Amino acid sequence: MKKKPFNPLLLGAVVLGLIAFYIVYSQFQSMEAQRRTDMAAQEARLRKEFESSKPGQVLVVDKEKKRAVVYAKVQIKSGDKIEAPMLETKDTPETLLLAAYTRPDEVVGQYAVTNIEIGEPLMPNNVSKLVQRMSVKLTPGMRAVSLSIEGARNVTGGFVTDGDLVDILLTYKLTAKQEGKEQLSRTVIVLQNVKVLYAPGPDDYRTDQTRSLKVRPAGEMVTFEVTPDQAEMLVQMSDMGVYRLILRNRDDKVQWRTKGFSSTEFFDDDASAQRRANRSLQTAAEIGNELKQSSEQAGGGNSNAK
Repeated sequence: MKKKPFNPLLLGAVVLGLIAFYIVYSQFQSMEAQRRTDMAAQEARLRKEFESSKPGQVLVVDKEKKRAVVYAKVQIKSGDKIEAPMLETKDTPETLLLAAYTRPDEVVGQYAVTNIEIGEPLMPNNVSKLVQRMSVKLTPGMRAVSLSIEGARNVTGGFVTDGDLVDILLTYKLTAKQEGKEQLSRTVIVLQNVKVLYAPGPDDYRTDQTRSLKVRPAGEMVTFEVTPDQAEMLVQMSDMGVYRLILRNRDDKVQWRTKGFSSTEFFDDDASAQRRANRSLQTAAEIGNELKQSSEQAGGGNSNAK
């Protein structure tokens, strides 16, 4: 019978396998020895503590460290201002709820941004120093609508802030009467005495990297409090033209009746344009005298009528 030739690769594989087995076995033995050493050391430490303890003393082994965490003592609704009686502290393992508040004074005066149930920990994701939910700002029966307001030419100069009252202007295009003429436009007040729920502040402006300046965007989203009917009108008209704002005194509730202004009033005929140009050159005193004379003439007419 012919013998098979010797295969050195097979021998090498066997040798490598034995070496790998020896390495794994050695590591296992080392780990087992370390575990036994640790157990012996822990047993010795416990025996020493037990022998040194006084009679009647309770020996606590490996007690988990805890810290105080603030919990809701009652249900706190979204938008409610947090007060001390709503809170309680409980000892909680320090490895849990790492982001939770640990002192009631850290959250008293803040607002709940979500419904917080009884026993729920107070954390940065459910409380805030500001009422962030727009719905809690709304008057019952009213709606919040956001519109893009022309920022670069906003006639308020950017001084509108949350809670202000404004009038909303709409400038829209008119069809030119004749070809070749510039397209005409008209501006009207569409709503008066509207409450601003949110207006972008300086932190909302983008930064111009070339000049390191805060730049107002061309169109800013401002949120208003309106009735459902007014919301429908504003949204429907938003595609017609450009909205702008007029800032008004918060105590001024008067509704003015205006007819709007059209650029056609500047392009009707040459004679009218010349009269307006001449009138614009008059001083304020001349205009005042003209109004005074008109008033005196009207008064004289009334006297003659009597």
